[in-house]
Amino acid sequence: MQCPLCESNDSNIIYKDYPGYLEKTTFDIYKCNNCNSHFVDSSKINKDIYQKVYNDSSTEGYDRYYQYGIEIKSKENPLKFLGYSEEAYYPIYKFFKNKTGLDILEIGCGYGYTSYAIRKQGNNVIGLDISQNAIKFANTNFGNFHVNFDVDKFVSDKKFDVIIATEVFEHLENPYLFVKKIKEFLKKDGKILMTTPNKDFTKQNKKAIWQNDFPPLHLFWATKDGLEKFAVKSNLNLSFIDYDSVSFPNRNPLVEYRRTYKEIVRENNPKDKIDNLSKKNSLKNIILKFLGTAPIRYLSAFYLYKILRKEEVITMGFILENK
Repeated sequence: MQCPLCESNDSNIIYKDYPGYLEKTTFDIYKCNNCNSHFVDSSKINKDIYQKVYNDSSTEGYDRYYQYGIEIKSKENPLKFLGYSEEAYYPIYKFFKNKTGLDILEIGCGYGYTSYAIRKQGNNVIGLDISQNAIKFANTNFGNFHVNFDVDKFVSDKKFDVIIATEVFEHLENPYLFVKKIKEFLKKDGKILMTTPNKDFTKQNKKAIWQNDFPPLHLFWATKDGLEKFAVKSNLNLSFIDYDSVSFPNRNPLVEYRRTYKEIVRENNPKDKIDNLSKKNSLKNIILKFLGTAPIRYLSAFYLYKILRKEEVITMGFILENK
């Protein structure tokens, strides 16, 4: 099977019949021996799954997106609120916090809160998503700046300074065709800003399989080496965004790091996709709450990134631009 990132055919199956997001579906997990990324067969994807995900605001793993859409309008600085909510949005905050007057296209805008936050900074933003329900929510709550289109069918005479796609890259059947397509909408000196889960975060766990959203929601788990090879083959410059050892509410980086040591392959049942172990153990629940307090989070981040010199974060932020 060909790696979707470096296009090497040197790959092998490391886990057969890994449980899929939908009940009674399974996927073989492949490892690329050239760039060390993991991936599944993208021909098994059904894009209707994204309609199902956004048709229910309580969908496990995606319910927080709906909550961001509800909460963000009450925030004095929406972009900062979003940037410090989780790793996927910090690169957006860092890049746009001092920028105004830009023309921006957000692909995979979901409920529209990221477009809203960037627009509040004084930029012009159009949001694009394949989910009708998500776009309806976005336009109702944040203004008619969002359109329901698959990027393959989207056309625009307008050129953009920045195209952003948070947590979209890992959903792509063919990232090469995707980047080639969106480059059509980019100004000559424009930038593509993306985020994606970082497999390098689990380097210490040589047996890591798929610490990622269940396939086919996510189709690959990228390494930096894979992205570097992808950029070279796409004839683009690549740069990674520094996370500055930032600490996020309710996320202790040291706890996340330790969890990567043990791979948990849950049963193939949607109800089993939530790890309820802490709820069954009151002492463990108390400990986790303590580890989630701000002082402990900051100390953990300092220890992990400054003392242990851990270089990788759980999510990569990166920029692609023309050479």
